[in-house]
Amino acid sequence: MSDVTCADRFARVARTAADTIAVRHDAASLTYRALAGQAGALARRLRERGVRHGDVVATVLDRSPLAVIAMLGSWAVGAAYAHIDADEPDSRIAEALSVTEARVVLTDRGNARRVPGSLVLDKLPAAPYEPVAGRSSSDVAYLAFTSGSTGTRQAVLVEHGSVRNYVTALGERIGSMPDTYASTTTFAADLGNTSVFGALLTGGTLDIIDAETVLDPTAFAARLRRYPAGMVKCTPSQLETLLNADEPTLPTDVLIVGGEAFPPHLARSVLAARPDLAVFNHYGPTETTIGVLMHRVTEADLDRATVPIGRPLAGVDIAVLDESGLPVAAGESGELHIGGRATARGYAGGDEFTSMRFAEGIDGRHYASGDLVRHNEQGDIEFLGRLDRQLKVGGLRIEPAEVENVLLAQRGIRQAVVTGEPADTDRPTELVAYLVGLVECTGLLRRLRRALPASHVPSRIHHVARIPVTRNGKTNFTALRKLAARKPAAAARRPDTGTERLVADVWCEVLRHVEIDVRVRFDDLGGDQAKARTVLGKLRGHFPTLTIAQLSAHPTVAELAAALDRDDVAEPGSTSVVRL
Repeated sequence: MSDVTCADRFARVARTAADTIAVRHDAASLTYRALAGQAGALARRLRERGVRHGDVVATVLDRSPLAVIAMLGSWAVGAAYAHIDADEPDSRIAEALSVTEARVVLTDRGNARRVPGSLVLDKLPAAPYEPVAGRSSSDVAYLAFTSGSTGTRQAVLVEHGSVRNYVTALGERIGSMPDTYASTTTFAADLGNTSVFGALLTGGTLDIIDAETVLDPTAFAARLRRYPAGMVKCTPSQLETLLNADEPTLPTDVLIVGGEAFPPHLARSVLAARPDLAVFNHYGPTETTIGVLMHRVTEADLDRATVPIGRPLAGVDIAVLDESGLPVAAGESGELHIGGRATARGYAGGDEFTSMRFAEGIDGRHYASGDLVRHNEQGDIEFLGRLDRQLKVGGLRIEPAEVENVLLAQRGIRQAVVTGEPADTDRPTELVAYLVGLVECTGLLRRLRRALPASHVPSRIHHVARIPVTRNGKTNFTALRKLAARKPAAAARRPDTGTERLVADVWCEVLRHVEIDVRVRFDDLGGDQAKARTVLGKLRGHFPTLTIAQLSAHPTVAELAAALDRDDVAEPGSTSVVRL
């Protein structure tokens, strides 16, 4: 029998690789037999709850194998799944649930109170994994959220046939599928589905690595030494974490980089450390099933201005078109249009938005990416930027207007402009806000964290007297940046002790502040996960046993310095982690 959906393919893999480890999370693991039994038991519970073919099952789960069990159980009853990041504020979770129109919401014990009436997942008695009849490759496999310019996120509907095509084409492009895959990103983002589907639909092992470990260069490298991964897919920022470890450790076979532009200097560092490693740059909007272009990085790429995003995977059609919808000449820039088996069905409940981005063309249905690209002399696609204001920060798509809408809803803010800027040369893009009005920055950031996911909270906020515009009425960003001046607060407490001065100097360097109040939290100063990794690396030269969890537990210069002076920073795992 042929594999009609991903559920069929998993069922076949679970039979042929029954005793192979399917999922590992720290020291715990599940074989394919055990995983199929848990997913079969969940499918039975879902049917008892009335979930049927064509429904949606949403999840609000901490990072664990439960997300995989939820995915497989949903597929078995013919439903699609929608992972919603448990780190998001409750208001955002409620908004996402309303978009999915989920029949059932699955939670774990830690998140059950946040979603009243949810089905709490726990260990279930094993049951056969038997996908229901009547399913089709055109059924929706999952919903993935993207940022929306209207202030409301859109949920992309991705079909089983598109997922199956992606896994097959990925294997063809990289040569052969590895045995083990590291999962380093949230299950709610489709970037990590390369590892999830790559492992579970081919009989490999999915190694789920906690976010705190991924953030810590030493812990991340140690994890990969303890459990070597054949494939790692990560963002450039995560890759930099690996390379900054005292003993850098990379995957054994394949490294795939995606989500952000791949800087040539970073590619050079990887190839210098591991010339034998197959390194790929991977590109693809959520609307085209994880990834559609891939490029194997070579020595020739290291002296380019940018690493190419490559050529289409099998089953993918692309065209580079001008503003009139006509193909551009070789070497000229245009908008990338994507068609073929990778193209998603559209947006959930959003016929208007679907018709804006998806259209029927001469060669069939295609998605207008909004990305400006060109073919280089070798025939590879190079990414040049966006046609609109959409940003890619930390591997996630962000519409500035979505953040601006939340800012303008705050009392005292009259105007708001959000953009993306690198903190320094060769550094990743980060979110920056320019505000006109009277508002206290620390309180504003705390309110934003209650209304937006961490990825959408600006790393830097500048107060300006006005928003300058060009002659055609658009924001003049050059003039705007000149207006922005950093002034330390008059009542700020300066560092007193030697340790406070050391920590403050590192924070000033990383956060690009002239001075820092030692009582203000790291995240209130514009800190984020990437900056926390950099701070950790610099402080470890003085305090070798410092960990990311300890840095998180002492979020101000004063608290961290006092703990370091007492030599009583918390042992790893003994303190709750506050996400930076």
